[in-house]
Amino acid sequence: MFRLILSGLLLSLLLLASCSARYFYESIRGNQKLGCANLPRSQQQECYERADVTYDDYKKERKELRSPDSS
Repeated sequence: MFRLILSGLLLSLLLLASCSARYFYESIRGNQKLGCANLPRSQQQECYERADVTYDDYKKERKELRSPDSS
């Protein structure tokens, strides 16, 4: 019984950590987009494109960069 409760607790913590990371990333991305509006018009489009990377794309790119055979 204890193992079942512990397993459920660990699973809940993993899911919470995953959601927190996504929320943190989206918050940073939102702030970055707000900052783009303060740039000169000639730089805004490029800034918005850099800020328009989804969390899933970010994770995929990060995983590729961290893999040992990516060099």
